[in-house]
Amino acid sequence: MDVSFQTFNFFTIEKYMGAWDSGVFDNDDAADWMNELAAAHGLEILSNAIYAVLNAADYIEAPEGSRFLCTCEVIVAFSGNPSTNLPDDVRQWVKNHEALDTSKLIPVALQAIDRILGDNSELKQLWEENEQDYPAWHETVLSIKRRLHGLLQ
Repeated sequence: MDVSFQTFNFFTIEKYMGAWDSGVFDNDDAADWMNELAAAHGLEILSNAIYAVLNAADYIEAPEGSRFLCTCEVIVAFSGNPSTNLPDDVRQWVKNHEALDTSKLIPVALQAIDRILGDNSELKQLWEENEQDYPAWHETVLSIKRRLHGLLQ
């Protein structure tokens, strides 16, 4: 009996992006991005992920969407209130780079997050195919949006 899919149905998601849970960092694209983050020393990795979404012509591919959501979690972590689901390596990176000012990235991240929630987002489409787990993913993205918005006040 295959128990790997009993509690979390990832057939579609796993097929396309290697997800093992609905969290922002729970997929292969996020893992690849975290490896890139470990080697980064400035904000370029964050701004690149944001502008990849903002500047996408029509359709946002899943890898770009996943990297962008990771970036948003890092921006929120710089505020001193990281997600409880933030991986330890990412938490340490933020601590090691606490002098970086991410405040200018917040407004553009908020613009881009609506594109991830829009109809031309492959990431959203893949999660929608998983009716059981889409609500949890969607709430995670809305939570990120609320936390980013709270940083503007």
